Amino acid sequence: LGGASSFRSSRQRRKNIPIVVKGEKRVIFSGGGMSPYHAAWMTGAIEGAWQMIQEFDKRVAQI
Repeated sequence: LGGASSFRSSRQRRKNIPIVVKGEKRVIFSGGGMSPYHAAWMTGAIEGAWQMIQEFDKRVAQI
């Protein structure tokens, strides 16, 4: 599935991205749109992937 994120300002993005990245139950979001500083860049995609891996690791460790 694909998607896009849109925030009106950098401040709004930095405030809301941690909430979105946390995901919900079995859903975790990843990709360039999940980076608070480098959205729409390859750097952001890599940061988003690392954030997702860290969140996934935390969830697996709780099992």
